[in-house]
This record gives sequence, C-alpha cells and structure tokens, in this order.
Amino acid sequence: MEFTTLIKKEKVLLAMKKLLSVFLVFSLFFSICVPAFSAGELYLVTAETGAPLLRQADEQSGRLALIRKNTILSAEAASKDGRFIQVRYDGYSGFVSLSHLEKYPSETVKEIRVKSMPKKTIYFEEVEFSSEGLAVTAVFADGREREIQGYTVHVPDMNWAGQKMAQVVYRGQRTEFPITIQKIPIDRLEMTTPPKSTLLIEDSDLNLEGMILTAYFTDGREPRTIENYQIAGFDNQKVGIQNISIYYKYPEFSVPLTVEVVKKSVTNLVIEELPKKTVYYDDNEEIDLEGLVLRAYYNNGKSEIVNPESAVFKNPLVAGVNNTVVLTYGGKTVEYSVGFRASEPVGIEVETPGNLSCTPGSQPDFASQIAVYLVYNSGRKERITDFAMDTPDTSKFGKKSLNVYYQNYSAGFSYMVESAFPKGDINRDEKVNSSDARLALRYSSRLISLDEEQLHLGDMNGDSKVNSSDARKILRIAAHLE
Repeated sequence: MEFTTLIKKEKVLLAMKKLLSVFLVFSLFFSICVPAFSAGELYLVTAETGAPLLRQADEQSGRLALIRKNTILSAEAASKDGRFIQVRYDGYSGFVSLSHLEKYPSETVKEIRVKSMPKKTIYFEEVEFSSEGLAVTAVFADGREREIQGYTVHVPDMNWAGQKMAQVVYRGQRTEFPITIQKIPIDRLEMTTPPKSTLLIEDSDLNLEGMILTAYFTDGREPRTIENYQIAGFDNQKVGIQNISIYYKYPEFSVPLTVEVVKKSVTNLVIEELPKKTVYYDDNEEIDLEGLVLRAYYNNGKSEIVNPESAVFKNPLVAGVNNTVVLTYGGKTVEYSVGFRASEPVGIEVETPGNLSCTPGSQPDFASQIAVYLVYNSGRKERITDFAMDTPDTSKFGKKSLNVYYQNYSAGFSYMVESAFPKGDINRDEKVNSSDARLALRYSSRLISLDEEQLHLGDMNGDSKVNSSDARKILRIAAHLE
C-alpha cells in the first residue's frame, strides 16, 4: 500500500517538472522574439532600398512613404507581435518593420540643426504649412552628426500675416527657422446676394440671413464665399438709419450696408409672482406691490423683469365688490384680482413715552403723557382722546399696571412707583451708612431676605443683584467718597 502511494507521488512530481520546463521554454522564446520596448528608442534604417512606412502593422497594408537608408527614427510604440514600431516621418504616422532597421545607440543629443529649409517658406494667410524639403540633423555627444526623422515641427499661427518662427523639437533639443506669412491676396469683396432684411429692432442682434459675401483674389485662385466676416459701425441701441461696414480680416477689405433700427415695443406683460398683499380694505388708499414679479416681453424676442409704470384699482373701493389691480407698462396692461373688506375697529393701542414713574402718594397725570389709538383691521390707526382710565395706585413702591378703556375695547400700560428712600438706604431709616452695607453683605451671603423695595434700594450698579459690589459702593457713599 505504501509502495503504491510512493509511485503515485513520483508521477505527480514528474508531471509538474515537465510543465515547468515547457513554461521556461516559452518564457525564453518570448524574451528572444519579443524584445522589451520603451518609447523614444532610436532605430537606423539599414535596408539599401529604404524602409516602407506602412499604414498598419502589416506587410500587406498600404504604403505612406519610403524612408531613406541611414535615417534615424524615434519609436513611439511597438506592435503587439513586436515585429513593427510606430514612427512619424514626413508628416505621416505609420509602422516600419524591424527587419529594415537596427537599434541605434541612445546617445545624448547635444543639439539639432536645420540642414535644409522647406521648399516653401512664404505663405499667404490661411494656407496650410508644408514641411516638404525640410531636413534636420542631430549632433551627438561624440561629435557625430546624422540626419534624423521623428522630430516634431511646431507651426506658428498661419491665419495672420507677419514674420514668424517655426520650431523643431527632437529629444529635448530645439531649433527654429523663419517663415513669412503675407496678407491674404484679396482683390475685392462683393455682396453677391443682399440679406433678406435690413430692418431690425432696437437691442436685437444684427441678422444678415441670406447675405452672400464673395471674395475675389489677386493670385488667380477661385473666388469663395466668406462666412466669418466682421461688422463695423453698428449700434443696436441707436434707433434710425445706420451705414455700417462688413469686412473680412482687415477693414480695407469691406463692403457697405445700410440698415434701419426701429424702436422696440412691449408685446405682452406677464405676472410671474403676485404681490404679498392681495386683500384690501375700503380705507386703503395705496396699492402695495411688494413681492410682485412682472415680466415684459418685447418684439425683438427678449424679455426682462420690470417695475410697473402705474398700478390702480379698477373699481371703487367698496367693501364686498369684486376688484382688480391694473398694472401698466410700455403701453400694455395686465390685471390680478384682490379681495375687498370693510374696515372695522378691532381694538385700542397705548403708546407711552418710555418708562412712566411717580412718587408714592402722588396723583400723576398719565392721561396727558400717553397716546391712545383706535386700531382697525386694515392696519390703520386713529388717535382718540375721549378714553377712560383707572385711577393710578401710588400707595407703595413697585411696578404697577393701569387699564385704558374706549367703547368695548381696553388696553393696559405699566408705570413705576418710585421708593421714598434714597438709593442705598436698605433699612429705610433715611440714612445711607454701614448698617445698609452690612444688610447687603448678609443678603449676598443668604443670611437674610429682602423685600422688593429693599432689593431696589440695594442694587447700586443696576445689575438687578445685591452683592459685595453694592455693599462697597454704599460704604463709599457713607464715607462721603462718592
């Protein structure tokens, strides 16, 4: 039994060794056939007849160009099977078979130079740059100089005239060469078809729909329709006839056009939000528009939030009658409904001139010091003088309240009966001395209690407390220091 188990274990170990051997063979194969690749590696074209630049990583795909022998290429990527590299050459991006190449030592490039200028260095505006004929060489650290490919040309803005520099970049090195861009050779502009309309509304965009503007050139090229024209001399806020200019790139290439701007007008008014107040009383005289959002629409297709020029009640101010508020703006009107109710008294209100006070036993004339109003449900107030009032109680110290009466309504107000004793006289012996200070200290230590008047007399600093600070102040008064 043990012998059989041992044989089985040996068979398993033998099978695992075979699998490991196969894995190592395949790993070695791929390491040989699919070499490691990193972007930026240099390759030299060694084929005598040159290397074809292919559209795809496939010998059968279309050819973009033929790369000369001894050209140095910079690899951008490798194909999945490792047989091709992707490069840029003469403005094309394509694939070259490694069978036509050798790896070129990745030595440090000290500088790059323009060996020969492109065939074309003078352009008119809006003409595409061509690098045909451009040859660039690289100078390496050991002094060798070789023509290279795979460089990048940074082209300046070709849309505007001027003396400009094109820049060549290769492996961190840069060089430049000049190109000249001349103004586009326009002979003249013609409005071969006028716009459908030259009438527009104030504050609207100029619409030249239907206009065809044609440019004619001096270099024999075919005339072409201009779409990206510009406009000079137009003001959409200026009502009346305007003579404007339509030009292409430069004001000297222009055609005149006469347009007319007419005043904008309101076509519709819309209430987007009603005012907060939509219920009125028959004694209301003014309309409250707080919260109103009113939008005006114009004949130029635009709209804006506006304030009404006027707001009036459509019907007389009669309670119970259906009514509306009419808003006017720009010659247009819009209405919204409001409720109307009868104005009725709902109570009285008393206003006092600050804190009313009197001395004990006095007969204060509070009626002449207060103002009494009859209050209506509309919010209106009407001052009254023929009101009745309770007799003030001035018998002893303390805060008191008093009622005022008118018809079936009443309201109250407060007044204060001051103490007959001076501040600090806690024991009410008409003197301020150390005895009063002692009472303040004993109260602050919770050894005694004080009545309302005594607390008022002992609160020397007005903080509604009686404590050691008040006792100190009482002693200073007793010693004539305050």
